[in-house]
Amino acid sequence: MLYGEETRTLLLQNIGGIGNMTVLPANCPPEDVFAFDTGPGNMLIDGLVTHMSGGKSKMDAGGAIASRGHPSEQLLDLLIQEPYYYQSLPKSTGRELFGSAYIARLLAYQQKNNLSDEDLVATVTMLTARSISDSYRRYVRERYPADMLIVGGGGSYNPVLLRYLQAEMEPLGVQVLTQEQLGQNSDAKEAVAFALLADYTLARRPNNLPAATGASRPVVMGKISYP
Repeated sequence: MLYGEETRTLLLQNIGGIGNMTVLPANCPPEDVFAFDTGPGNMLIDGLVTHMSGGKSKMDAGGAIASRGHPSEQLLDLLIQEPYYYQSLPKSTGRELFGSAYIARLLAYQQKNNLSDEDLVATVTMLTARSISDSYRRYVRERYPADMLIVGGGGSYNPVLLRYLQAEMEPLGVQVLTQEQLGQNSDAKEAVAFALLADYTLARRPNNLPAATGASRPVVMGKISYP
């Protein structure tokens, strides 16, 4: 309702702790919309920075650390072999895979291979971008060649991640823009979405997309309570 277009296929990429992509084929009915988690968003970046700073910093603000490093292609080649990336849709992931145990393995690799903090943060930042472009190639491109990837969430405020993402997606013919560049707001995105869901609930209209979530049927989600 908010983003669908008649002539262009759009990808909505949220980058929170985990990255997730919603595919809006041009002029599609609701049943053709699908979505899935692409892999880590900010989770690995945040976890590493928290460890490296002794808890003083919780994120790589402005991509400052990654900007001083260079992604390790050797490590990237290892990380992109994670089986999650090859699972069929629908699928989702979270901290149970890309949490503290995963970060401990990254730190062990760093120590063994004398990788700098900056290079390690740059590498996992590139991993987020690479997992998004890999997901597009694997699950979307053949069926729905996209025109634009619209990035929202906390990761959209990381200019290094955006630069990596542009380098990955634009050779595939996909323009990368942020919510703000389209006059929207990443901080308000979920609030707007929940207001729309609530409006559908009040009207007793189905407000889920089974193709996106794997649900068995359309339902009216939400509960209305009156004092």
